Amino acid sequence: MTTTADTALAAEVLAAQRARFDATTRADVAALDALLADDCTYVHAHGVVDTKAAFLATIEVGRTRYASFATRELAVRMLDGVALVTGLADIAVRAGERALTLHVRFLDVWARRDGRWQNVAWQPTRLPEA
Repeated sequence: MTTTADTALAAEVLAAQRARFDATTRADVAALDALLADDCTYVHAHGVVDTKAAFLATIEVGRTRYASFATRELAVRMLDGVALVTGLADIAVRAGERALTLHVRFLDVWARRDGRWQNVAWQPTRLPEA
């Protein structure tokens, strides 16, 4: 059963997720530093796992540049101070000289810490080519 409180919390989490995606496309390392938990595990669609520090460094030096995150079919499941967000995303990114559009299904895990939502894990899986 979904409560009004769960619905409000889900809206907060989705707003935090959108803020993370927007900060990523702006390469706003300061905003990302606040949104990503220090123990965040950031798994990329090609399987490479980054720590928060490694991911932020990649963004800061411009090795990877995200242009957009378009999401759909979002669902939020609340579990005692943790939110699991699932959905589909189309991610436009430039890795080095390669421009890619990734179509993924993802799991995004958020934890309520010090009165705010922080991203603790991101795990996308590439969708099969149509």
